[in-house]
Amino acid sequence: MELVQNNLLQHQEIILAYFLQKNVPRAFWKEKMEKELNYSFFGVEKAVREESEVHEIEVPVIDWLPSSSHVSKSKPDSPHKELEELKTQVLEYQNSTKLKIDRMNNSIQKWEQNYADLSQEISSKMAILLQKLNDQKKFDQKVQDIVDRHNNLLKGYEVRMNQLQKLLQQKESDFVEAHSALKEAKSEIARIKRL
Repeated sequence: MELVQNNLLQHQEIILAYFLQKNVPRAFWKEKMEKELNYSFFGVEKAVREESEVHEIEVPVIDWLPSSSHVSKSKPDSPHKELEELKTQVLEYQNSTKLKIDRMNNSIQKWEQNYADLSQEISSKMAILLQKLNDQKKFDQKVQDIVDRHNNLLKGYEVRMNQLQKLLQQKESDFVEAHSALKEAKSEIARIKRL
């Protein structure tokens, strides 16, 4: 906003310089300068003062501004009329610039509103996405817990199966020993009967 106001002031100064260059005679400025400057206050000699009077004030040439459509070429009757015309031109320029600035402000407000709406929508979608992601993580954790529990059960079954296999092998060896002992007992009984 400050940049736009600074540009407005610069344009007003350029218009004023252009208007003064085209419409105000140099004799008017020379007379005004003589009234405003007090050479004795600065301790300037008369010769220097006369030499300075010879130099004319150079107003910068501004040839890129529109010429006849905005500034009249006919010289006004008095400086007051010139100033009034200049004031009306500056006021018109100010009004048109103010309208442009108001339009720019409205556009900026619309952009800001659109940006706020878009960022609110993105934030809400991100919140929903994060919620879904958290739910998915919880679900994955539950599945992982079930898989871990299942693996633990399988390991327990394997340990139990190994124990049962060892017990079975022990029983088999005991059975074999009992069977061999039974055979020996039978043969011993048969031998005793023969006697």
